Amino acid sequence: MDITQAFKEACTALPTSARVVKKPTTTYLELMNALLIFAPRTDTGSSIIFQDECNFEPSPDHTPQEVCAIIDRLLVLEMAWWRGSTLSQTIYTNLHFFYPETLGESSSPVVSIALRIYVVAFVKTVELVWNEISKKHVNDSEDMWMDHYGIPISLTDPVEDIVNYMQFALSQLNRGDPWEEDVHVRLENRMTLLLCLHVYAQGKIPHSTLDHMRELLDRPLHLQTDYPKEGFEDNMPSYIRQSMPLLPVHLPSVEESYQELFYMTHDLMRLSQIVLNPHVKSTIEKHVDGDFIIDSLIAEETCLPMSIIHQLELPPNSAKQLIVWRDLVRGLAFSTQMVPIMNPCRQRRSHSSLSFSWYQRAAFAEMFPLDPTFRKLSQFLHCMRLDCLLNVALAAWDLDLITPREERCAWWWVEQVTRERCALSLRPTWKSVWAQVWLNISRAMQALLPLPSLTTTKELSLEEFCLRYKWARKRPLTVTGVKVYSGLFPKYRSWQASKRQWDSFSEMEVRQMAIENFEDALRALETLLRQLRGSAIVSSVTILRKV
Repeated sequence: MDITQAFKEACTALPTSARVVKKPTTTYLELMNALLIFAPRTDTGSSIIFQDECNFEPSPDHTPQEVCAIIDRLLVLEMAWWRGSTLSQTIYTNLHFFYPETLGESSSPVVSIALRIYVVAFVKTVELVWNEISKKHVNDSEDMWMDHYGIPISLTDPVEDIVNYMQFALSQLNRGDPWEEDVHVRLENRMTLLLCLHVYAQGKIPHSTLDHMRELLDRPLHLQTDYPKEGFEDNMPSYIRQSMPLLPVHLPSVEESYQELFYMTHDLMRLSQIVLNPHVKSTIEKHVDGDFIIDSLIAEETCLPMSIIHQLELPPNSAKQLIVWRDLVRGLAFSTQMVPIMNPCRQRRSHSSLSFSWYQRAAFAEMFPLDPTFRKLSQFLHCMRLDCLLNVALAAWDLDLITPREERCAWWWVEQVTRERCALSLRPTWKSVWAQVWLNISRAMQALLPLPSLTTTKELSLEEFCLRYKWARKRPLTVTGVKVYSGLFPKYRSWQASKRQWDSFSEMEVRQMAIENFEDALRALETLLRQLRGSAIVSSVTILRKV
């Protein structure tokens, strides 16, 4: 029960000059913690009897149009949960979720049967999704919230029985009535989604079911935004949570929810084609071919023959170290390939950690400078480190981690990373071209930022500089305990010298240099576009042309 309003009304009787009455031994922190009992999300008790605005009626007389509205609302809540909101803010606000079997008959028995079986299928869908994400396929409290608040997310009915019930309900609906036709499409859509998730849970790919689901989502529907309020309770988090308040939840619109379901279907169809690759299939079956991954990366970047890393030989006293080094490199290659499937925050943290790990592996290869193979492998490992550092630097903008006074230094660091990456490239791969693109963009941005309209007054201190680039400044140790001093290292003096150099140019000069560098970046992007026909690259070209 929400007592917030009653508490506010009771406080109005207090005089404005009132003070906190407490014992001298009681701290204000203890008082503040005690006040949490008055929070509506943590306190369900009150001496005042409140009358709810509407009561849940498990046997309402819903029209087909209202059933469509309820179904659309259920999809909105489901999409919000998939986006990362808690169960208490989304799924649990639907009271039908707790009473799927109590939905009784109405004046339209066929429609009430359709609603009842849809709710049952909805509960089963939530169960299948929760079972999959609970297998540590996502990061709890980072990708989404796994807490079910002690409420079991399970339904004893098997999927096959639910599908049979849904097929019976579909056969009874009047296809001539436009609203019952909409109920029919929504019910068939839920049945197809349930079948897809059930087949995926068994480790199979439902090709035909996905095709049918895409056809269903292409059909026009009368979307409903006004839904019967008696079947939903927005204050559900106040009833089931006994901890600190939750973050605000953003519910997508009905149209956005159907669009997300449509895009998800297309992604699943593309995934069904990707998993046909034997190496991807071996990964799914947990038989990762790490040798193929690292061999492919080395061959692409260095032109060295495949399996060259397994043909290396060292003296007997270093042979064991070579075996350990090779296994570590193979594991790093696989870990780096897996980073894109993480959420943006975790991607940046993983790339930061991986950059230092690649640095450590490169330090071992540098112990044999006279061997041309080890020299090329060392360059390759440094390139992998620089790719990770570039991803870390670019992700800082996506995550809004760059303040205005850090922006010049951030672009300077992008220039340092990309210049070193281009210098170490043994052949023109798409990654080297990508580095060239950002090298030109970083130079252009450094030319523009000293302009009076963009200049900030406060300087970046040495301490802030070291904290910002702590991972890049971390030096690995050799097997003998000696620090490694090769590779790119951010220096505060170098940043200050570069800033003074850019400040020495006139406004006309920096504008001209910015234009030239943007044009070079555009040409590099067009070169990359010919290699990779990706929508992200096309959009980048469009943005730069506008600039």
